[in-house]
Amino acid sequence: MRRRETLLERCWKVRIEARERGRTFYQAYWCMAQRLGQAIEHVLHVARTCGIDEPIARAALPLDLFWVPDDDTWPTPHEETRCGERYYFSLRRRFVPPWGIIESCQCTDLATTTMRTGFTHTHCPDPQTLHVVVSRHQVLPVFACLIEMLPLIDSVTVDHMSNCRRHRERSCQTEYLHRPGALLDFVVDHDRSLLENGFVTLTAHAPGNTVIALNEHKDIVFASERADLLSRAKRTLLRHGVRERDEVLSLATVPHHHFRRPGSPGPRPLWAMLRRQGFEPWLESLTLEKD
Repeated sequence: MRRRETLLERCWKVRIEARERGRTFYQAYWCMAQRLGQAIEHVLHVARTCGIDEPIARAALPLDLFWVPDDDTWPTPHEETRCGERYYFSLRRRFVPPWGIIESCQCTDLATTTMRTGFTHTHCPDPQTLHVVVSRHQVLPVFACLIEMLPLIDSVTVDHMSNCRRHRERSCQTEYLHRPGALLDFVVDHDRSLLENGFVTLTAHAPGNTVIALNEHKDIVFASERADLLSRAKRTLLRHGVRERDEVLSLATVPHHHFRRPGSPGPRPLWAMLRRQGFEPWLESLTLEKD
């Protein structure tokens, strides 16, 4: 899926979901922006300005500049955004995808309209693994409760992902965030850089071959050889209303796009911030993308 950040201004189609007088509707917007994150933020701002309460960005798609929509909604050189018609429909659940990842508009039926929170338990091979999918407002609380279960943290790794040919995965690691509380303070202080950046994976390594990761798809993965920790983790998830299921649908399994929100740093500022916080390069890249 698309992970590379583009620097050329292009047109993005962003589909939002909102409610009006108890009815749910979709509305498409076409927005000129350099990056997907900028387009999403601008479209949400325009929707709120037009009186739409609590709009949710459901899907997005970068458009070919030589293709013009049939409904004449392409922004002119003097405009940033145009909106299309509304389509009303019935919706029972309202799963809100975490910041940093969004479904692709190329699919007619959006998976996020049927997604629900939950986790699966993979019993083999060792270590056993819990794969957790949660809505946007649950990402930090659930991740924090799982981290707080750890008596000690051996190391913390931050990975930046890119599918650009000039780059490979780049990682930084620190062994100074031993206390779970210190790690959570660091995460809260840099939430846009870590939690809301769809190019970043945050991983905590602990004794007992235990790993807790918030990956680039904003799913939480808990793996451990310790049965007691796994049992506690499952009880913690249940207390947060996250049920065990036979299978969970993740945005990683459907066409999607990664993005970072405005205010979330690109690769170079991210590594500079991590170095100031005591992180050291773990896997070097050939070059870094320009911001």
